[in-house]
Amino acid sequence: MSMEEKRTSRQSKRIIRKMVFILIGVAIAPMVLITGIILYRFNSFSHEIVHTHLEGLVLGNKHHIDFFLNEKLSNIRYLSRGFESELFRADSFLRERLKDLREEYNHDFVDLELIDEQGHQAAYAGPSGRGAYHGNTRWFKEAMKTRHYISDVIMGPNAQPLCIVTTKVQNENTRWILKAAVDFGSINSLVENLGAGKTGIAFIVNRQGDFQTQPSDKIKLTGQQYLNLFDKATNTRQVNDKFIIESASLKNDDWILILQQDIDEAFSGLIFSKNFAVLFFSLGSIGIILVCVMLFRRANMYISEAGSEKESAMTQKIIETGKLDSIGELASGIAHEINNPVAIMVEEAGWVQDLIHEGIDNNDNREEFMRALKQIETQGHRCKEMTRKLLTFGRKTDSRIENVQINDLIGEVVSLSSEKALLANVKIYTDLDPHLPEIQSSVTELQQVLSNIINNGLDAMENKGDRLDISSMFHEDHITITVRDNGPGIPAINLNRVFDPFFSTKPVGKGSGLGLSVCYSIIKKIGGKIDFESVVGEGSAFHIVLPLGNSSEQ
Repeated sequence: MSMEEKRTSRQSKRIIRKMVFILIGVAIAPMVLITGIILYRFNSFSHEIVHTHLEGLVLGNKHHIDFFLNEKLSNIRYLSRGFESELFRADSFLRERLKDLREEYNHDFVDLELIDEQGHQAAYAGPSGRGAYHGNTRWFKEAMKTRHYISDVIMGPNAQPLCIVTTKVQNENTRWILKAAVDFGSINSLVENLGAGKTGIAFIVNRQGDFQTQPSDKIKLTGQQYLNLFDKATNTRQVNDKFIIESASLKNDDWILILQQDIDEAFSGLIFSKNFAVLFFSLGSIGIILVCVMLFRRANMYISEAGSEKESAMTQKIIETGKLDSIGELASGIAHEINNPVAIMVEEAGWVQDLIHEGIDNNDNREEFMRALKQIETQGHRCKEMTRKLLTFGRKTDSRIENVQINDLIGEVVSLSSEKALLANVKIYTDLDPHLPEIQSSVTELQQVLSNIINNGLDAMENKGDRLDISSMFHEDHITITVRDNGPGIPAINLNRVFDPFFSTKPVGKGSGLGLSVCYSIIKKIGGKIDFESVVGEGSAFHIVLPLGNSSEQ
């Protein structure tokens, strides 16, 4: 190998190494950026979903408990207004009223009692004996201050949780209190069954920090400590990265209903989906790096052996290298485009996790579950189709002659370049002759020619918001393909160097200068012709003439 050939080989290796770094950077950088954005958005989405779920549980039961208490108070108020006040002094009358209430409201009422202003029992109906005195009780003192009153939960006979409901009964001379003891056991059961998952628990605390329902051994803090968490306006708290609590006020803000769940369980499904997304993007990045290294090592090996091969073999190696450069041009757009359906699949997977937690047969969850699975399937097919196109283009150049439909080939290349065109703010228009006959040529070589010329046009118009026109036309003995752009055009000083190897007008690091040289070699090899016209400030047009019949090496 001569000194000149050695120098050329070293220069080629440097170019290949630079292309490796550029391709890896172009392919990985968008994935890293998009992964970061998706993880940030996904983290916000997961917190919103969990908080919304817990808030829905708490608010639903808040309304149920408030309704229960207000209903019992309304029953007593209605009873006090519906009869003459003197009637309430008879035990028999209260027994009849208590019987009616218990039959109507599922035995929620335990007793009825008429109490005078000093706290002495005037009449009674219920399981306890007569003669009780309530003047020293807290609930009686509070009841005397207002017309209607609902007490905190107290423990009755046999450790039965009771809630005292009172209203005033008044005649001309005396004020009495009509008091009812309401069984709070059903509310206790409701609150105990409110917890979400294995670690979720619910309970009620009053404004003095006293538990109004039976505390569970899973409770992390004292009643007063829980109360102190809700001095601010928000109803949601995350404590010590260990558990999350949601609250709602009850009984005219006298009580707080609290739902508590461990962080690990609350976010388990969403954490799994997020980890899956990180793993997917990590494997994708590693795969891109490995593929780039393998491809360019192979190209480097070909160039190292170029000095001992014939001119035709050298041309074939340069074609392969140019094709790898085209893959680099497409990789960023394909990576960006494939991230969109992947992001949708990740979000739908998280939604499926939520539906599983809620129960698939709950409300309309089954239809939503099937819709989410269908969306994941649809986006998966999108990824599969984009990957197929890229793999087809990326396979080793095959010089075998076969029947080629030019319009179909143009459509595939345009599809591969569509994302790059979108990023460059360029619209691609096609005007294809529907009567083109098939020609015999190499599919992969023609594919590379069209890709190089289209990508050159897109690079020329990057961020200019212009258009790229592609047309095909059938003549008697050949087919003409024209690719026209509205870019800045080629200066006159460079017109004679357009097809020279390693000549490029792009900034350093954005092009190898092999694209048009490869196109010229391929078209010449199959017996066709390629030329161009360009006007500075108006754009350029490349014309590819392909012969009909069997295209062979010239």
